[in-house]
Amino acid sequence: MKKGIAAAGVQVEGTFNAKRFFETLALIISRKENLSITVTVHEEKEEQQKAAG
Repeated sequence: MKKGIAAAGVQVEGTFNAKRFFETLALIISRKENLSITVTVHEEKEEQQKAAG
């Protein structure tokens, strides 16, 4: 079963890979501004387990 979200004429189907999106965004900005930008993703489940344990 496919799930989709529509907003302002844009429809997204499937899973959105947030990590890949921010890595790509960092790469674009890095090249444009001649900087080195890195992305670190912390999943919410891992954060909750560390806080609880």
